[in-house]
Amino acid sequence: MSKIIAAYGGGFKPPTKGHLEVVKKALESLPEIDEFIIYVGIKERNGVSQAEAILIWDIFKKYLPMKVKIKPAKSPIGDIVRLGKNNPEDEVYFIIGGREGRDDDLEDIENRTKNIESAYPNMKVKVQFTQDKGMSGTNARKAAKVSSDKLAPFLPDELDDSEKEEIFNILRPVIKEEITKPQLDSIEKYADGLFNKLGIDIEFTRHFLDRVNDKRNIKPISVPELVGMFKRLHRKHGKPLSKVDDDFNAVVKDFNNNINIPFAINVTDDDIEMYAKTVMRKKDFKTSTPVIALNENASYTKDINLIERLAQLTQHMLDKGMNIEPLPNLEFVDGDNENAREFLGKTAYYDPNTQTIVLYTEGRHPKDIARSYTHEMIHHIQNLEGRLGDIQTTNTQEDDKLNDIEAEANLKGTMTFRNWTDSLNESIVGEKIECDNCGWDWNIVDGGDDLFICHKCGHDNEKQGFDPNLGKDPFGLSQFAREIAEGVLISEEEVVSSPPMEYKIYSDMDGVLTDFDKSFEKYSKGIPPREYEKKFGKEGFWELIDGQGKVGFWVGMPWMEDGKDYWNYIKDYDVELLSSPSRSQTSRLGKRLWVRNNLPGIKLHLAQAYNKQNYAEPNHILIDDRESNIEQWREAGGIGILHTSASDTIKQLKALGL
Repeated sequence: MSKIIAAYGGGFKPPTKGHLEVVKKALESLPEIDEFIIYVGIKERNGVSQAEAILIWDIFKKYLPMKVKIKPAKSPIGDIVRLGKNNPEDEVYFIIGGREGRDDDLEDIENRTKNIESAYPNMKVKVQFTQDKGMSGTNARKAAKVSSDKLAPFLPDELDDSEKEEIFNILRPVIKEEITKPQLDSIEKYADGLFNKLGIDIEFTRHFLDRVNDKRNIKPISVPELVGMFKRLHRKHGKPLSKVDDDFNAVVKDFNNNINIPFAINVTDDDIEMYAKTVMRKKDFKTSTPVIALNENASYTKDINLIERLAQLTQHMLDKGMNIEPLPNLEFVDGDNENAREFLGKTAYYDPNTQTIVLYTEGRHPKDIARSYTHEMIHHIQNLEGRLGDIQTTNTQEDDKLNDIEAEANLKGTMTFRNWTDSLNESIVGEKIECDNCGWDWNIVDGGDDLFICHKCGHDNEKQGFDPNLGKDPFGLSQFAREIAEGVLISEEEVVSSPPMEYKIYSDMDGVLTDFDKSFEKYSKGIPPREYEKKFGKEGFWELIDGQGKVGFWVGMPWMEDGKDYWNYIKDYDVELLSSPSRSQTSRLGKRLWVRNNLPGIKLHLAQAYNKQNYAEPNHILIDDRESNIEQWREAGGIGILHTSASDTIKQLKALGL
């Protein structure tokens, strides 16, 4: 039976009175809502983390009906769109908050919701306006640094004094990064809220607070890490724990962060009590008690780079002319112990609505995971060719068409994987490099500057860079995967703070460094982009870029006429690139490869235009050719320079003392 789901997403760093007002107004004006989901973004803002934002929303929830749920999100807007895509039988209300009298909010609403309703008929945009123009997360963060009294006006009037004080204690700056008693109390309350429906009571011992801040942890244990552990413990092991009938001790282990929490589990007539006795960050923590693993302790990750292998396999498919572009999204489900224990548990699946391949890794050899990836890539091809639309079941015995689809994926997937493994002629073998030409090998440490040049016959065993005449790796995908592993390039979700400097510069790409128009005209027979869009419409415009140009459109973008003069002026400062990708994955890949080929070693952040402002700080400069981006950046507290030419931008930088 269909239902009406409302979804409200944002950073909420921190949640404020205005945010709660948006939710309440929506519930009041739209009483038909069956379920209300609040998606909290992952990005940290000025020390306020996703976990802390969720703790505060958990306090707000006391004043909201049961149908409201709080969920963490990597990309709140993306999660809302996927909610609509994945639930076509339900009606999804996209809730947007706006402050009356703020034109920038109206522009932001337009950017966030453009084409939503036309693309997804089951989605409806519902804007809720609030009165206070000055109500913002930025102002709330500033107030929290001063006092609880300064913070109070940004908090809902419904809260009592103790709740306001609790929120202040969550937000206030903490000396030496130590977790405070109020913060630990909030974590305990949050964990109790997760587990109490299962009849489980979570409690921390007095020793826990001392040990969580112990110097022997080396790296301090943080609030987000603890909150994340309890979320995963509830999701992966909550139901089995609720069914135990004898007392026992166990250690909950987070293998990714090397955090260990020994628990005493006591079964009473009324409930199950779980006492967190202590906590420590220790990689090789030894215990004789049972271990409750929150994620996979995969030994292969020390020796095999699965991501790089999948990139090589993808390149093999491109080399064979397989129709896999635009490339699908890729997600890994690690540490799903319950699924791994099921004989008919999932190994992988393809979601045609979001063009996403999901791979389950728990207890599997990486070669087996890669084989599943190849199988699902065949389904991706079938989807791109429009052959998955009529499938109504997952049972091959009920639908002959599904049977044929699966038979094709099994045969082509298996043969593609076998052909790839047969073709592998690895240069790197353990700690050595083998020459593809003569077979001679040498130690990696002895490679010097010419690491891949054979010391015997002079053969270059690694071709890289964009060259249409190259038979293999035309876009440098193999090298690119290696650079991702080394952390040279980072994505929108992996923002890394740099050492403090007087200024940090964020530079746009299109229209500043790269000439989008010239690249477009190569494919449009000289017709400028705007004229082409008027003549053929938006779909025709993007079909030219994504259908004909593909990755090469972005990799092959020429420099702006004065782009190199501009770059040579700013390159010696603390500078990173901040560029908006198009709707296709090819732009993300292509832009990263352009940077790798033209500006090696420079960090690239990919963020939609309305998300660029999330990078703004008082000493952060954005150089961008779009006026709306500059205005939003300045509103967020940063320094914005509207780029019209290299000479004008350099003039403005000089005025700042650069």
